[in-house]
Amino acid sequence: MSAEPGLFDALRRASGTALSILQSRLELATLELSVARRQLLQSAGLGLLALLLLVVGLVTLSVSVVLLLWDRVGVMGLIGMGVIYLLVALVMIVKVKNQLASQPRLLQETNAELKRDAVMLRGAPSEHH
Repeated sequence: MSAEPGLFDALRRASGTALSILQSRLELATLELSVARRQLLQSAGLGLLALLLLVVGLVTLSVSVVLLLWDRVGVMGLIGMGVIYLLVALVMIVKVKNQLASQPRLLQETNAELKRDAVMLRGAPSEHH
């Protein structure tokens, strides 16, 4: 009977330790999500503002060029400008796609910590000391 209280105490301490580890991992996940959200909002806001200014600038420039060159190139000038805009947009889309692909996975650090915790709890030697 005296072994039971010791066993329950050990289980309670182990559970407390596991909960503490889980809490610290959740705090890390919360921090990573907060940073990711802030970066996303900043990027989205700046991107929308830049897009708005780009559209206004391109419309103004396009109207000016069409008015200046209408007698020489007419409708072909409009078509040429449209093709140029589409090509530039395609290049930009590819660049954004590549940037998004090169970003670290969300919660990468939290996942790495949880994997190290699992290795430690199994008793296997960890590759990270």
